[in-house]
Amino acid sequence: MSTRRLRLLLTAAAGIAVVATALAAWQLAFRDTTTPASLDDALARFRAQAATADIPIPPGVYVYATTGTEFVSALGGLRHRYPARSTITVTAGGCGTKLRWDALEHRSNVYEICDEGRRLGAWTETHRFVGRDDVTPWRCESTSWLPEPSGQGSPTAHLCRDGASLQRGTVTLVGEETARVGAATVDVVWLRIDARETGEARGPLVEERWLEPETGLPVRIVYRASTLNSSPIGDVRFEERYTLNLVSLEPRR
Repeated sequence: MSTRRLRLLLTAAAGIAVVATALAAWQLAFRDTTTPASLDDALARFRAQAATADIPIPPGVYVYATTGTEFVSALGGLRHRYPARSTITVTAGGCGTKLRWDALEHRSNVYEICDEGRRLGAWTETHRFVGRDDVTPWRCESTSWLPEPSGQGSPTAHLCRDGASLQRGTVTLVGEETARVGAATVDVVWLRIDARETGEARGPLVEERWLEPETGLPVRIVYRASTLNSSPIGDVRFEERYTLNLVSLEPRR
């Protein structure tokens, strides 16, 4: 083999190695993995925070049968499927009651419920894609969590904002129903939230909640959202859909 041909081969091999190293580094930097949230972790957080609290919902960790996914269109499209079980942990905090929903290790919603369980004061949603967290702290104004029964059929305002986006819409008390939770039948109130995000994220969201009328405990939640989100590479579509059904009225502690 001639020296010239050997030099050409070594140069080509070095180029291939650089490309392979760059590709491996790209895959490492942008790998996308998910882990289901753990009931044990939820219980550990609850036990670390729990104290005697005078809040409408009995504190503890509630388990929900769960279906759903979240999706972003970036990097060819990334989808996370939610596990068959997720949890809502109820503790005192913020302006009264704090509810934390955990589906994946880095997918959660935390709600701060004020005024004896009637008003949504704030909520924070956390997502993670390709190893990077996206945390949005929403602050809400005059937004009902559990409207008064006298308001059936009359929409009230849903208004929540963070630094770059605004959610504006309505909360409607659709009516009263019963729901099955395990072997029990419970009374619930059915709410529908219709809202639209504007700002850096643009698009509609619809959430339906079936809540215990005395406490505001979620018995069933159906959620769907689809937004376009500004980014350095252009608009990225985000979609999320999930359904939660309470498994037992008795919380874990």
